[in-house]
Amino acid sequence: MSSQQFETIARRAEASAAGMTALAQRLRSLGSQALSAIGGTATGEDKAMIELAKNAAARSRLAAEAYTQAAQAARRAAAEAAQREAAEKSKRKSR
Repeated sequence: MSSQQFETIARRAEASAAGMTALAQRLRSLGSQALSAIGGTATGEDKAMIELAKNAAARSRLAAEAYTQAAQAARRAAAEAAQREAAEKSKRKSR
C-alpha cells in the first residue's frame, strides 16, 4: 500500500474515533438525563435502560480508543511507506 492509502485509512479511523466519542457522550448524557428525570422512582425497566445506556457509552469509548490506535498504526505505516517511496524515487533518479 502507498503512504497516501495509509493516510486515508488513518483519517477515516480518526473520523470514526470522533464519531464513537460523540456517541459515548450522547449516551452518557441520555443516561444522566433519564436518571435525573426518574430520580428515586425508577422501576426495574427504567434502571435497566439507564444501565444499558451506561454500558453502551463504555463500549463506545472502547471502540473510540481502538479506532485511535488504528489511526496511529496507519500513520506509522504511512511514514514507513513514505520512506520506501522516497528511497525508490532516489534510486530511479540515480540511474
